Amino acid sequence: MAGVFTLKHCSLVGQDATGTPIDVNLAPGPGDFSISGLEHNLTEALPVYNRGTYYEAVEGSDKGVEFSLTVYHEGALVDGGTDTVMNMVMKQGTFSAGTTTDAGGVVWMVDIVFTATRSGVTSTITLNNCRVMVSYTEDANGNQLQISGTAYGTGTTSRPVVIA
Repeated sequence: MAGVFTLKHCSLVGQDATGTPIDVNLAPGPGDFSISGLEHNLTEALPVYNRGTYYEAVEGSDKGVEFSLTVYHEGALVDGGTDTVMNMVMKQGTFSAGTTTDAGGVVWMVDIVFTATRSGVTSTITLNNCRVMVSYTEDANGNQLQISGTAYGTGTTSRPVVIA
């Protein structure tokens, strides 16, 4: 039995779509990674009514999945020679030559990979094709970058979230 997973068993990485991905560890942080909006097939369920009475549900549009996490400000925010969170979000520094994960090739998107490993058991959550934003907060316990975004997937080839 693997036991209960905690923040001490987990890691997060942000990466682009190049053959050997440009990536950055999304750490150090307090361990507050959160995903919301997971449901079957990640599509809307639209109600159909028969003269005002619920009849059935039909599948609607794909849904994006919201996520958030916090990392501490450590080192330079943007650095040409080091992988940083801001480099990834702003497509600067080491990520300036990166390749978007978005199929259209225009809007900068990345994948976020969450891995939890304990006692030989590993679970992975991959957030595909994410538009990522950052907010910055000054704090007596350490300045923080609040990372948030939406995973959209890539249409028919990759769902917004893959859990393995």
